[in-house]
Amino acid sequence: MLILFKNGEKREVKIGAGVNLQNADLQGINFEKENLRGANLKNSDLRRAHLFNADLRGANLRGADLRLANLRGADLEGANLRDANLYNANFTETHLEDTNFNGAKF
Repeated sequence: MLILFKNGEKREVKIGAGVNLQNADLQGINFEKENLRGANLKNSDLRRAHLFNADLRGANLRGADLRLANLRGADLEGANLRDANLYNANFTETHLEDTNFNGAKF
């Protein structure tokens, strides 16, 4: 269970496939080996996030900020990273088949 705060409101979110974390502040979060398949992370702040071996197949990361994120060994097959900020993100051994990088900043 993840607890998010936005505009003074508390929101509990169960992490798993298809989770909606659009526009969430997730800086430095540890999602190591998490199943985030098909998750909506559009415009989320994932700076310095730890996504080591995470399952992000088909996830929507459009416009997400992934600067300095660790995606080592993550599965991003079919993920949408359009317009994402990927500056200094670690993609070592990451599966990137059919991943959309249109407009992404490296």
